[in-house]
Amino acid sequence: FDLRATLYAQTGQRKAAIDDYTRSIELFDRDGAVYAKRGQLRLKQGDKAGACDDFSTSAFLKNEEGIKARKTYCGQ
Repeated sequence: FDLRATLYAQTGQRKAAIDDYTRSIELFDRDGAVYAKRGQLRLKQGDKAGACDDFSTSAFLKNEEGIKARKTYCGQ
């Protein structure tokens, strides 16, 4: 699901990408990079609360992108 989500994101199909990242998380919820990627898409969709939730989870899983994004966009 990760590869397809990335392809969707690259072609501007954000909703489909978010759906695939969500499916990936349902299958394996310990990958901080996936949370960070979904968070970036949620932010672009205007869902700051959802994005910050994803960035926080990503940071908890020690993903550098998530840590930086949480500091930048969520003030944490």
